[in-house]
Amino acid sequence: MKKPYASHTALLLALLLLGPLMLVPTACVKEKVLPVITITGFPEIKSRTALCNAVVESDGGQEILTRGVCWWTQPGPTIERDSTQNGAGLGAFTARMNGLVERTRYYVRGYVTSAAGTSYGIESSFTTLIGDNLPVVVTTAPFNINLTDAQSGGDVLSEGSGPVSVKGICWKTTPGASIADDTTVDGSGLGSFVSTMWGLTLNTTYFVRAYATSQVGTGYGQELSFTTGTTTPTVVTTPILNTTSTMAPGGGEVLSDGGAPVTSRGVCWNTAGTPVYPTDSNRLSGTGLGVFSVDLTNLTPSTQYYARAFAVNSVGTGYGQQEEFVTQAASLPTVVIDSVGFNVGHHIVPCFGTVITDGGAPLTGKGFYLDTIAYASPALASGPVNPPGGPGPFNRVTFLYNVQTPPGIRGELNGRNLFAWAYAVNGVGVATSPTAIPVKTKVYDTDSNMYNWTTIGTQDWLTENLRTTRYCNGNNITQIASPAGWAAAAGGAWSHYDNQAVNDTIYGKLYNGLAAADARNACPCGWRVPTDADWTTLENFVGGPTQAGGALKQTGTALWNAPNTGATNAQGFNGRPGGYRTNTSSGGFVNMQQEAYWWSQTQPTGTPLDLFYCKATYNSAALERNPNNRLFGFSVRCMRPTRP
Repeated sequence: MKKPYASHTALLLALLLLGPLMLVPTACVKEKVLPVITITGFPEIKSRTALCNAVVESDGGQEILTRGVCWWTQPGPTIERDSTQNGAGLGAFTARMNGLVERTRYYVRGYVTSAAGTSYGIESSFTTLIGDNLPVVVTTAPFNINLTDAQSGGDVLSEGSGPVSVKGICWKTTPGASIADDTTVDGSGLGSFVSTMWGLTLNTTYFVRAYATSQVGTGYGQELSFTTGTTTPTVVTTPILNTTSTMAPGGGEVLSDGGAPVTSRGVCWNTAGTPVYPTDSNRLSGTGLGVFSVDLTNLTPSTQYYARAFAVNSVGTGYGQQEEFVTQAASLPTVVIDSVGFNVGHHIVPCFGTVITDGGAPLTGKGFYLDTIAYASPALASGPVNPPGGPGPFNRVTFLYNVQTPPGIRGELNGRNLFAWAYAVNGVGVATSPTAIPVKTKVYDTDSNMYNWTTIGTQDWLTENLRTTRYCNGNNITQIASPAGWAAAAGGAWSHYDNQAVNDTIYGKLYNGLAAADARNACPCGWRVPTDADWTTLENFVGGPTQAGGALKQTGTALWNAPNTGATNAQGFNGRPGGYRTNTSSGGFVNMQQEAYWWSQTQPTGTPLDLFYCKATYNSAALERNPNNRLFGFSVRCMRPTRP
């Protein structure tokens, strides 16, 4: 039996020997973390090649030097077997495996190599195909071909080297349709299928093929073509608003041509409903697609109408919805007078007017009034001075008519201040233009020479010297050129200054006093040679004897010699210096461009061979009035008292 203290001693000795070792701290060893790589799929598998997708998800804290996949026909492939190298670092990549054997199962692992060595991912596997044959498919002939849709299809006869994952048809408007164009998806695997093509365009040729897709690729059937159909155009009718008694604004819009060009379009209407083109009333407006507008004209007042827009193509006529409207009741025409012609004479006044609307009833007449008073609303009772226009319906018709004045109607128009009105007549009544145009007719002598005229105070005066060769009754005034014949004249006579006709236009003719005082009247009918009292009235109105000459003279020195003192022509009298012809046997011509002499028809008391005359000179503003022998040759300026 051992002694107790002996075992304790042994334990103590052991502690003494091992204690120091137990107190020494041990070093902490870090476990290595390997990179992580995962295979995500095989996007392509063929008989001798395949693609593998992989991704390096973690580098394990180490720099990745290279990455890739390795494969073998037995599990657990390594890089010592077949492998790829696909760069370095993290991220996804695709590796191509070549040199494979047909119909063989392969095991694949992704790998990464770092300074710590090579690590592998989880193993995957796939089986290669038998050959690289595409699927075999045939295309079904298109059928049920409509305006915007059609049907076709196909039959997958063989899947080729791999199973068909999707099948259908593809199409476009040019040859060579593929799955990059419009397609349908109609299942997978072998067998026939039917497809529908939607959203096609009218009257368009399409090319279509069946297709079948496997891992090897896409096989196509034969390409076939077809053409979609056509129809009548699609049209909408514009609502009809703002009608008048004889017109309504209409229109429409062609939304679709039906697959064939629109050759005409417009609106048709009737009073029974469902109007038809071209049987019923219609108005055309162009061709093609788009918005158009027309006016429905020649309508009857207070009448119900029905209208439809229409468009025509090679298939037929398409119509919009029917619109209803009622025309307004008839009213008076609307007429305006536009202008009066420039060649206003003593028997003819060309007038121009416009009938804006016939008021919804056929016009039975149109024309003009002439009157001496600007009536607020002239009545037909005052007498239309021209025949009315012919009957018949019309709109916005511009008319021209010469307003003539036969004897006995409103008096002579020679040199008159008148007013011209337009009028139009329909079944409702007579309408006149809201305003009149003032008409100042020109003055014509018996030779039809034309003169302008002006009103000065209470008198009307021609603004030119007389040029006639006949009295108002048509009798001739004798032309005498020779000096001896002039001095011996027993009756009225005239001549040109210096017997030169060129002076006639500017200065007029020179007449002896016998012509000026002749009762047959050398002036235009309705006008007269002024009396001495007439000249006195004019003289006083324009400033009195000392100023009247200047007031009556034409200004400037083109016709008058300088200085043409005091000339203002303030009243438009246009006095011109025609000179005079003497009464002697020499018959001389004197003072053209220096002096103007104008006869009166007044004989001074006690001197029956004389007449009063007026004289204006180039170097004075005065107007002289004196008697002189009737055988002198002076100018004649005609006048009349102002008349309505």
